Amino acid sequence: LELARLMGNQGKANSDFKIIGDSIKAYQQLEAFYKLGEYEQQHKEILDAKKALYKCLGEFEVADGESGRNQIEEVLSICTERGAPYEPAPWQMKLGDSYSGYSQQSIGAGNIKQLSQEDLKRAFESYETALGIYDQDNYPRERAFINFRLGAVINSLSGLEDQENNLLKSKDYYNEGIKFYTETDHPKQ
Repeated sequence: LELARLMGNQGKANSDFKIIGDSIKAYQQLEAFYKLGEYEQQHKEILDAKKALYKCLGEFEVADGESGRNQIEEVLSICTERGAPYEPAPWQMKLGDSYSGYSQQSIGAGNIKQLSQEDLKRAFESYETALGIYDQDNYPRERAFINFRLGAVINSLSGLEDQENNLLKSKDYYNEGIKFYTETDHPKQ
């Protein structure tokens, strides 16, 4: 238990996704050992520590480019573990942003580059995954935002392949996103 705690603290101090992931995996092994009925206090400590580590993951800034995508993939592998209290949807969005060139670091630095067909398709897959996680009833704003991103990615892809079909798809995504912004519900947007 102490080793997992030390690893978690080191990972937080160094903003190291890998160490935090290893710490979470160590806590998961401990959780299996310290059964809920037999070791109430230890079990509660383990769950609290895991939640804190997942929260810490959500606060990290992600680097641009390939290293950033590797960090995001590492977090996604941790977030999809059984019983993870942290939703992978925001990280799927970050991955899509990374592939599509919409990351805040890229935009802020004016580094919007010509994107490859492969990067656009990966961005599309990431956004589609996030869209599948967010249900319409509980996350209408997030779904609208994702639909706008999907429209933009497909619009960019239309310059590289199947222009007519992709422009129609792009329009459909934009129209789906704009449904959220009704004049009654959001008059200033």
